[in-house]
Amino acid sequence: MALVQEWAARLGHRNIAYVVFVSLLVPFGALMEAAGPKGPDAGGAIMDAVILWGGVSLIFFTANAAPAIARIIRGQPAAKHSIACALPIVCIVLPLLLEPFFVR
Repeated sequence: MALVQEWAARLGHRNIAYVVFVSLLVPFGALMEAAGPKGPDAGGAIMDAVILWGGVSLIFFTANAAPAIARIIRGQPAAKHSIACALPIVCIVLPLLLEPFFVR
């Protein structure tokens, strides 16, 4: 248990919360899509999840970029903020890189 707490403190609780948020968007989007309209109107719930992710990611990135830059300028460690800035980018790049393995 102490090892988990050490890693959580090292990564930052905000970063872990962002990863959990992004992970939950996929099943929630699929559930909303299953309950939504069929036919030509289908796909709206998935798009809602993507728009929500984009808005939250933009806020998350800018809220962490400013402190990261300030800490780097002051010569202080900025690892947690740098990880937080990279998370939204990784959430875009990783699915694009893995797409050939899952889509035929």
